[in-house]
Formats: sequence, C-alpha cells, structure tokens
Amino acid sequence: CVCVWVCFLSSQHQRLGLKQGTEERRQACAQNKTCKPPLPGSQPYTDEELDFYACISELDNAIGDVLQLLKDRGYCVLRFPLRMIWLATDNGPEENCHPEGICKGTEHRPQQGAGSAGPLRGRKRDIWEGGHRVPGLVSWPAMVQGSRVSWDTVVTYDFLPTVMEVLGVERPASQSSWAMDGRSIMPIIKGEAWPLRGLGWMFDTPKMDVTKGYGFRLCCRQGN
Repeated sequence: CVCVWVCFLSSQHQRLGLKQGTEERRQACAQNKTCKPPLPGSQPYTDEELDFYACISELDNAIGDVLQLLKDRGYCVLRFPLRMIWLATDNGPEENCHPEGICKGTEHRPQQGAGSAGPLRGRKRDIWEGGHRVPGLVSWPAMVQGSRVSWDTVVTYDFLPTVMEVLGVERPASQSSWAMDGRSIMPIIKGEAWPLRGLGWMFDTPKMDVTKGYGFRLCCRQGN
C-alpha cells in the first residue's frame, strides 16, 4: 500500500496540491450541478462559499482517484479482507462566531463564513465542540456492512490501538509500562457499546483577548 500511495502522489501531486477549487468546480456549484440551490429568498452563494464548495469537490474527486487506484492495483478485492480506509479532518470551519460560538444565519449556511459545524457550537480555534469535533469516515467492507452513523467520540490517537488489534500486534514487553492515550474503536465498528471516556484538550495563543475568547484554555469532558 505504501508503494501504491507513493506512486499515486508522484503522478498526481499537482491535483492534490490545489489550495483552491478550480473555476470549473466553482461554476458547477453556482449552476446547482454539484451544490443544492440556496433556499428560496436567500442570496446567491458568495465567492467565499463557491471557493469552499469547489474545494470540497476537488477533495472528493481526489479521494475517488485514490480509491480507484487501489481497485486498479487489486487492493480492493476479497483476498485483502483487512483493507480499511480512514478519512478524517483536523478542525471546524474557518471564522469564529464571537463571543459565545453561536453563529448567525442557518445551521447549514452561517453568516460568518463558508462551511458548517452542523449542530455543534463553535468553529475553528474554539474550545466548543464545533472547533474540533469533525466527521470521520471508516470503510471496511469485510467488517462493516451497509452504512451506520455513530456520535461516539473518537480521536486520531485511537488509530494506532485499532490497527494493532486488527493485526493482532502486541507491544514488546519492554513497553508494557508505557501509557497509550488511545484505545481501539473496534466496538464502534462492530456496532457494540462504546464505554464512556474522559478527554482533555487545550488551546493556547499569545493573543490574550478575553472578549474574543482568546487565551490559554483547558477543557475536559466525560462521555460522548
């Protein structure tokens, strides 16, 4: 898989390196080919929104290229039952909704900027969930049949213990006393109960401005 990925990046680096959606993607959204039309009585999509949705289209297209390449190289067939694909992002949408993380406009079209955190409060750089709780996708046809949605809280450091469990890998005895922050998400993948967990996170910036919510902040939560 590493070889396939490196070969793909070597041949597709220009496409994957795009920082903005192409004009073709922008126009497709503006013409409601790839985007739902604005609600009746709403303003047309702004340039910022068109750029955002064009980037989403480019990302979707690039992911499709990766999956197709895996199929072409024979990695998506029955003899590879452990073929598992993860997709996650890093933070909520840009532009904060000061001072309490509650945006104007609608859930799917906030006035503060393109992109939506869904029903979650806050956006990028917020300690509220909309700032850092984002969708994650796991595709594993050999284990997951059909589609399922879970609101259980998973963190990227859960990747390692999950893969270790799937592969049946144990840590060396010399590392038995080492702490591991993450835990396997196999119960979620199997549709089983996911025990409650405690999580902590922090945000630190030299711009100390309480009115805008900036400054050192430490949070913790229990449960999902």
